Order: sequence, then C-alpha cells, then structure tokens
Amino acid sequence: QRFKELLKESSQLVVYDPPDGAVSSLSMTSPFYGVVTNSTLVDIASSMGMNALILGVFNPVEERTEEKGIWPFDKWRKIFDISVAVNVIDTRSKVLMLTRLRSETYSLPLDEADEQSEKDLVAEGQGEALPEIVEDQASAVIERLKNTPWTGKILAVEEGSIMINAGAEIGLKSGQRFDVFAGEEAIKALGGETMKVLGEKAGKIQVNTVMEKHALAV
Repeated sequence: QRFKELLKESSQLVVYDPPDGAVSSLSMTSPFYGVVTNSTLVDIASSMGMNALILGVFNPVEERTEEKGIWPFDKWRKIFDISVAVNVIDTRSKVLMLTRLRSETYSLPLDEADEQSEKDLVAEGQGEALPEIVEDQASAVIERLKNTPWTGKILAVEEGSIMINAGAEIGLKSGQRFDVFAGEEAIKALGGETMKVLGEKAGKIQVNTVMEKHALAV
C-alpha cells in the first residue's frame, strides 16, 4: 500500500490498481532472478491502456546466526535478510525495463532472540527494514518511468477522425501532436521469445477533442 502511495505522489505517473483477482500468489511465482514471468498480467495491463506493468516480489526472509565483534567482546547474533525485488515491464514490447533487488539486514543478540518467537522476530525485522526498502524502490521506479516516452494506440479511424486510447486522465490536451508509427513487427529474441518493435514512422496526428479516457485527432 505504501509503495503504491509513493508512486501516486509523482505528478508524472498515472497509477492503476490491478482488477480484483488479477494477482494471486499462484500467478506471482518468481523462479528465476526474481523476475515474474506471467504474461497474462502484462496482457491485462495492456488492455487497461497502461504503458508499464510494475510488479513487486516480496522474497522469503532469510535467517542466519553469526559471531560478530572482536574477542573478547564478540557475541553471537541472529541476522535476518529482508529483500524486495521490483520489476517494470513494457506492456507493448513485453521487454523488462527495470529489475532491481533491494535488501536490508536486521540483527539482534542471540540471547535476546531466544526470548521471542520466530514470527515476532520476523515481523520486527520487517518493521525495521521495509519502510526504507519501499521508499528506495519507489524512487527507482519513478526515475525510470518519468524518462520513458508515453505511447498510445489508434483504436479507430472513421471519416477522417482518429480515436486514440488516452484522454484527460493522463493530461492530454487539445492541440498536442504525436508521431505515428506503422504496425508492430514481431522478432525472435535469442531465447526464442517473441518481441514486438515499432515499424517505420508513418506520419503525425493532432488532438482536437479530449474525453476522460479517449481523444479524437486528425
């Protein structure tokens, strides 16, 4: 919730919550490098008119015991590694725009740790580490996205009027001009995945009527 609030505070982003049921623990598995690979979520984001899908992966808390300090003042401590990965995916090309892992450690003397339950210790560690992780990850996502050009789609062309999939909601204004590119081209990536790239520049359009989520152009 805090992560979303920080993103929404940026004047350069329009942030959408996922539809109910779109995200579940089953669909958010991250078997490799913390990168979520469920393409259905990307398709849902694209259908909502989003340019980028932002996914957070809250990794299991890792625990270890280490001896810290210099003899005779050394002590055994219980250490918790708390980490969160954030991935940003371009919904048009399905290319990973940003993947970033941020971690913090929380530790306390072993004798103190033995007096608390495992659940309480993990919760305490998360309470200490997560606020800083969330702030840092949100800043990184905002920085990456604010430098990314907005792209939209032509939905229909009728009697010289062109409808596009964005409007006042994202700050579109009458008179704005946009470059138009030919249909997307599919290319094979090295690993066999299909990527989409824009075709050649085909012309320009100028917005003349702006609605909430759509606009008309010529």
